Amino acid sequence: MLSLAKACLRDHVGRGVPRQSCLAGDVNDWRRFLTTQEDDATLDAIRLHGRTGRPLGDIRFLRRLQRRLGRRLIPGHPGTAT
Repeated sequence: MLSLAKACLRDHVGRGVPRQSCLAGDVNDWRRFLTTQEDDATLDAIRLHGRTGRPLGDIRFLRRLQRRLGRRLIPGHPGTAT
């Protein structure tokens, strides 16, 4: 959640805290939020998904995104399709 939220803010960097944000209801302490370090597992997941180009999120999020985009985002089983 934290990494996704930080990514959401990248458009606002240098302009202060936006009045209307995708995080408006999720962040109470902005100073703490922006200075919190990510754990190694989170950073590894971000790196992996950055290399594969696949979205990062839980299965529910990925299914919603698939439906909305009309595109397969969840990897299938490896091997030859029959």
